[in-house]
Amino acid sequence: MPLLDGHYCIEFTLDNGLRVIQYPTGNRTTSVKLHFRDAGALSEKNGIENGFAHFCEHCLFKGRKLGKEGSLSARGMIPKLNAETGILDVSVYGDVLPESVPFLLELIADFGFTPLLDHQIVEQEKRVVLREKADEESMAAYPHIRALNRTVYPDNIRTYNVFGTPALIKGATVTSMRDFHARHYGAKNATLIITGYVPVGIDKYVEKFFGKARQVSIENITLPPVTPLKKPIILHKGAYDLFDHIDTPESSCEITMVVHAPRLPDPDTYAVYAMTEILGGVDYFNARLFTHVREKCGLAYEINSEYDDYEGSQDIQIEGKLPALRKEEDVKNIFYAIRTLQDTPVTQEELDTVAMRMKYKLQAATNQRNLELIEAELRGRITPHLYLENAHKVTPDDVQRVANRYLPDRNNNVNYAMLIRDPLKGRNDFQPRL
Repeated sequence: MPLLDGHYCIEFTLDNGLRVIQYPTGNRTTSVKLHFRDAGALSEKNGIENGFAHFCEHCLFKGRKLGKEGSLSARGMIPKLNAETGILDVSVYGDVLPESVPFLLELIADFGFTPLLDHQIVEQEKRVVLREKADEESMAAYPHIRALNRTVYPDNIRTYNVFGTPALIKGATVTSMRDFHARHYGAKNATLIITGYVPVGIDKYVEKFFGKARQVSIENITLPPVTPLKKPIILHKGAYDLFDHIDTPESSCEITMVVHAPRLPDPDTYAVYAMTEILGGVDYFNARLFTHVREKCGLAYEINSEYDDYEGSQDIQIEGKLPALRKEEDVKNIFYAIRTLQDTPVTQEELDTVAMRMKYKLQAATNQRNLELIEAELRGRITPHLYLENAHKVTPDDVQRVANRYLPDRNNNVNYAMLIRDPLKGRNDFQPRL
């Protein structure tokens, strides 16, 4: 599979069903990721295992083959090593110099498929997981983001807490952790991704360390449909962490606006992707939000829009920090920037710039970013590569059409949710108007 930057993916499947993707690039280190599909938080038995996916991932870093001491020693020899748990998937990954690739493959295979999961490890990581949960929930923005997610996605994956329920985590045992791992970590739902410098002869090590991984029957996670918003909703929250203690009137508020959007295979996805980039692409100095809200009005240092097509919760988000005492003006000017896309087609030059920026993102991608892009395509998400393959289908009229279909307009035909984290709440009245 070509990724349009001169490199090609090499794909094959081992006899046990494990999928292998190699993506050689000009980078001088090698990244390896073992990705387990449908082993994330939504694979848990609700009310019994909430938090087990994340907990199990924490317990992976001591393998049976290497043993405790061998695993500890090996971990110290890998410059970059980590794991992550999402709503849907779990991954273990590392980055090394090319001469250490066989060692990294052995380590990741041991951690992913044959972790020790003994009493000491489970009790140790139990404390760590509960501390991580507390750290996350101690962040000032945490309850506000949770409230926004519940508003935009009631009874959807965005409201599911990956960190789980403390009582269930505290009650977890070696047996329950081993049972969870046995049900969700197998060759058939695993993909091994290798990118960067891919050494000659690597296939024999892949077969050696992963070829005998056990097979597990995995049920694909079925996601609930997105429930449309019934009206525009404003969440105005006090955010005293944003308070300017030196010059109070200059305190900034954080504004986040969210609207639902399509995802592949919906053909509108490519035009929405381009529209979001033109509206407020990160580091795009000619984006509409940047030129109007930041440069013309002087209301923001940074304001962006982003398209997120994560399965079951796809949306467009506009985010910025703006003057808290001028909230009504802030909101009006965000909507003004949106209407420049709705009233007039974009130029072909702007679309050409989007394509150039996507090509740059591919060619400048680090190993870590390439791993993320390949994972995204495995999940049917749009990437710069897929956009470039379909950019010729997107016209200025398409962008104007999707701007009117998916972004709020003068007549409130498109509903949205807006979170305003305001350090000066209670000091002034605010009712946003369009």
